[in-house]
Amino acid sequence: MARIPPLSAPLVDDRRFVMRGPWSDFFQPEPIEWIDRGPVGSAAVVDWSRGRKQIVTLTASCAVAIRNGEDGGQYLLAVRSGSGGFAVTWPASVAWPGGVAPTVTLTPGKCDLVRMTYCEALGVWFSEIVQGYAE
Repeated sequence: MARIPPLSAPLVDDRRFVMRGPWSDFFQPEPIEWIDRGPVGSAAVVDWSRGRKQIVTLTASCAVAIRNGEDGGQYLLAVRSGSGGFAVTWPASVAWPGGVAPTVTLTPGKCDLVRMTYCEALGVWFSEIVQGYAE
């Protein structure tokens, strides 16, 4: 009987384990590292070609632009509140549950996590947020 390797140790060469479909982003053979964009001012461009998990730290109220998503791709954006009290304006292409963009956490030292899935056919970023993580 052949031994089936665990998912954490994929096969190599032409026998490599490859998953395709909507869940493939969750089964990466290696972890995807966070890209810390550092402080952002009044405008921030989130370019997903730089990485699927990014961190921004607010230093002012900020208008966000989002670029280079892949159809069906899932992305994480950690929004750090910095010294607090800053608002984020999301582009019209970002859709939120209930149709209303959330207010990011205003408390200093907190972090919100935004999960986005891009639908190329609609040109929409389906998004949800979990708020108020302590840093």
